[in-house]
Amino acid sequence: MRVDPATNAVTASIPLGHPVGWMSYAFDALWVTSVDDDLLLRVDPATGEVAEWTTGVEAAGVITADEDALWVALLAVDGMRADDGEPTIVRIDPATGDVTAEVAAGASRDRRRDQRRDRCDLGPQHRAIPRTDRP
Repeated sequence: MRVDPATNAVTASIPLGHPVGWMSYAFDALWVTSVDDDLLLRVDPATGEVAEWTTGVEAAGVITADEDALWVALLAVDGMRADDGEPTIVRIDPATGDVTAEVAAGASRDRRRDQRRDRCDLGPQHRAIPRTDRP
């Protein structure tokens, strides 16, 4: 939707046709991720045209841009996490929509926490108590 900053009134609404995730404005377009539909949408703010720019971006989440690319974080879905070495961030060429790089950012915070739990039990008030039943 377009909002008049002087009045806070909605002046236009553009139906996207997909569930909305995150948005970022860059390269003269509004970029919208759709987690449920595994895609990146490109919205032309001048015409309101919506294009499915990049498809197959599994669980496309937070999006940002640098001077020559879009970067999309791949979200965990239904409690699943990427295995070590699996991509968790993708680089997308804004001109073509092609995925030009996949980055494995490492184990998730939840996985690191799970690994720490393997090494110790949490005691009262969440103080770490070293386990004695493991070498």
